[in-house]
Amino acid sequence: MEIENQLYYVAPRESMESILENGILTPEQVRKLILEKKLPEMVLGVSFKKIDSSNFPEFVSLTSNQDMVKRVAEQICFARTGKYCDSNFMAVGYIIDSSIRLKPEFRNEIKTQEMNDNCYNGECLFKGNIEKSLISPRCFAVRTI
Repeated sequence: MEIENQLYYVAPRESMESILENGILTPEQVRKLILEKKLPEMVLGVSFKKIDSSNFPEFVSLTSNQDMVKRVAEQICFARTGKYCDSNFMAVGYIIDSSIRLKPEFRNEIKTQEMNDNCYNGECLFKGNIEKSLISPRCFAVRTI
């Protein structure tokens, strides 16, 4: 995988099993599986306890900015604990193959900014679920402390 144009996805560690089995699901799909009791609520990231709060329910949110990986983890931690840093919290970062940028479902940073001027630095979107084949088997821990 190329380092330039690298994309990252950040999720709570509780979602790791689901991601490795099913790929990365849209917030809309995750919500449906939680309501059907097929996934636990602990898989939710920044929308924890606010299951309908996604700005882009049909899209998976990625970042092209490596510096934002920890900030996304801090946002997930805050949604869970009310604190940006917690020694008991850990997120997992996933490296997404840059070939995803060539797919018509991909929205780059500029298009994402046009869709919502409140998005975070380097945010990109992918409409639909991200297949396992586009997720690097090497994931990494993201701590908030």
